[in-house]
Amino acid sequence: MKQGGEMRSAAAAFAFQVAVIVARGRGEAARLIQKQMKAHCRIDEESSLLVENTMSQMSFSARAHDRILRVARAIADLADSANITADHLLEAIGYRTLDRNLLS
Repeated sequence: MKQGGEMRSAAAAFAFQVAVIVARGRGEAARLIQKQMKAHCRIDEESSLLVENTMSQMSFSARAHDRILRVARAIADLADSANITADHLLEAIGYRTLDRNLLS
């Protein structure tokens, strides 16, 4: 378990990353509308299959699909990646699954 000082340091580093992303103009993933998502949340064929399989196996809605893409875009931004990768999608799916389990 991290000590108080280490936790504050990690939080400060994260806040700095977010500030850098916002300054670059890339921190708008949560506000993307459907048309913008097609332009900013492009994924490759492998990632598309991953999302499709997850959607059907987990019975996620279309809204959940969009949320997963938005979160994956934010994760890619934090990683300073122009593209959303399968790793970004897997992390976003994990958060969605966790969210779903906590709410049910």
